[in-house]
Amino acid sequence: MVNPNGAITRREAIRVMALASVVLYLKGCASTPNLLRSWSDEGRAPRDISPLDRRFADIGAPLEFFGDQPHRAHSILRNPLTYQITAPVVSESAKVVVVGGGMGGLTAAYLLRHHQPLLLEQADRLGGNSKGQVWGDETFPLGAAYYLDADTGSPLEKLYQEWGLHEIAQKHQGQEPYMKNAHWYESAEQSLSPEHRSLATMLEKHFAEVLSGKSSTQYPDYPTDDARSRRLINKLDRISFQAHLKKVLGLKQIPIEILASLELYFQSAFNGSTSEVSAAAGLNFFAAESGAIRIAPGGNAGVADRIASSILKAVSKDRLRTQSVVYAVEKVGSRVMVDYLDKDGKAHRVAADAVVLACPKFVVNKILHHIEAARAEAISKLEYRGYLVANLLMNGSLSRRFYDLYLESTERVDASSRLAGSRSIDAVWGNYQTTSQNKTVLSLYRPLPYQGGRSEMYSSSYEDIRAQFENQIKLEILPAMGWTLSQLQEIRVARWGHALCLAKPGLLANNVVNQLRAPHQDRVFFVNQDNWALPCMESAVTEALHWTPKVEALLRA
Repeated sequence: MVNPNGAITRREAIRVMALASVVLYLKGCASTPNLLRSWSDEGRAPRDISPLDRRFADIGAPLEFFGDQPHRAHSILRNPLTYQITAPVVSESAKVVVVGGGMGGLTAAYLLRHHQPLLLEQADRLGGNSKGQVWGDETFPLGAAYYLDADTGSPLEKLYQEWGLHEIAQKHQGQEPYMKNAHWYESAEQSLSPEHRSLATMLEKHFAEVLSGKSSTQYPDYPTDDARSRRLINKLDRISFQAHLKKVLGLKQIPIEILASLELYFQSAFNGSTSEVSAAAGLNFFAAESGAIRIAPGGNAGVADRIASSILKAVSKDRLRTQSVVYAVEKVGSRVMVDYLDKDGKAHRVAADAVVLACPKFVVNKILHHIEAARAEAISKLEYRGYLVANLLMNGSLSRRFYDLYLESTERVDASSRLAGSRSIDAVWGNYQTTSQNKTVLSLYRPLPYQGGRSEMYSSSYEDIRAQFENQIKLEILPAMGWTLSQLQEIRVARWGHALCLAKPGLLANNVVNQLRAPHQDRVFFVNQDNWALPCMESAVTEALHWTPKVEALLRA
């Protein structure tokens, strides 16, 4: 379905099953996969910039954080005047510059490839939070792990086919198991006590009626620029998801058992609680039709790798520049000046006809000169939250097959901080696509669903965070899987702090997203999933599809 102005709708992009195990870009199925091995080198991005890092194929990876690489960028962006005192002379000209090499930036660069775009990424590899690694012949995600199957005939499906994703990503669908206090259940609903299952059935009926149009509550189908749809969506966005459910159920309080399951879902999907996430965002995920997912080798790192290789069929490799930190973007006359430091610390200035800022909005607030007061105020209303991932490299196979195991525990954890007391709530079969009979990668996802979690994560040592993972691994994860400690070959820890923007009430109703998305001085455009505060790959790709035609029109004019 496409809305009247031609933009892809959220309903087309996001399809998630109610009360299923959906997590930080993750959902799965319990069927045994066909073994899809890695694609040929001709279909891959160059090794030194690929989102799939092949440097640590053997046991013995460095004992350090993978994932985000914030320190260099933070040091530069916290002291931008150091580099702006003497602005460099223009050393290069480009039709369009894309700032950020995550899913939004890669998609925008691909769609604008005939203009020979210059893409600048601050990390040493492309992909954003869609990065992965290799262990022998096994590939596994460090962050985002799957994407949703696109509707037949949709612009998303056409784009995915252009990238050749159907050649590498396998389609899966099904219900996932659920673990509650170390007991296995076939689903989250089955883990509930009998007196509460009827309440869960009532909620599922409500979600189905919202989707089908039989409910008085309209399905919040966004992104959209349709005025009537936005008015109805804004009404939902003014209250929290928990408040909406209380109204639907006619209850002053939701039973704690039901609420606990919902809260864990929201922590994994939004990195926030049901009282922090708007009813519009919550229903957008919960009430969406159930659908299949696609899993590429290495998760979404395999997707990002494929996009990068597709770009390089039209542009030269030197147009995709990693370790390039942009510290200033400013419109000067009819062009936009982009200043950045390369990997050697040398300053460069590029004069562009158009710029696509595919970076988080807190970065936009640092680098965009003459930023509008309304945009700066809108950015100040956004809240980003962090999460951690630990990949367990195991000798042996899973005794019980699943893609994503949802973990719930009511056990109290005595901890000195909220970070120390956090738990992994999803165990994902990381090498699902390329799995062998004697090697398994289990990816543990641990959200930090509270304000201040990002800074606490960045200030904590690798040793402390690894120890927290090890405690849960030894006491809960290994026994649950029937593994012994001797089978554990290695733990690789990744941290992410830029990817999840909390979908708070009011961001739609108060037109915050309108201010975030609006082009700057008609030449700077914004493509990122935080445009709508909806945390998934499809949000970023959808925004690229929406805004690149506007960039095209500008360049042609």
